[in-house]
Amino acid sequence: MTDTIISTTPCPHCGSRMYADFDVANAVKVFVCSKPTCLHRIYPDYPTRTGDQEMCYLCGELFTINDDCAGVLCPRCKAEMKKVRAKARRERRGRPQGKAAHSRERRLTA
Repeated sequence: MTDTIISTTPCPHCGSRMYADFDVANAVKVFVCSKPTCLHRIYPDYPTRTGDQEMCYLCGELFTINDDCAGVLCPRCKAEMKKVRAKARRERRGRPQGKAAHSRERRLTA
């Protein structure tokens, strides 16, 4: 492999050199330890997060979650989603029922 790039970052587990590779399954760049018994992997493109953080599915922002929260949307995206749903609900209420109501009225009056 002539295009292998050796990184200057040592392996955090064993101290060996790491080389750049491409993880085909996840489609991201990865650094792999060159020692065959270690093979530790570092994914620099993934955001580093703690155990109480989650990544928003819409905007990709990291946000802190509570114990009672199991959300996948950050508070900003969640608030925008509620606004969109409330607007859609208001529009549905103001709309006439459609042709089915008119045809029933015609049958009853005939």
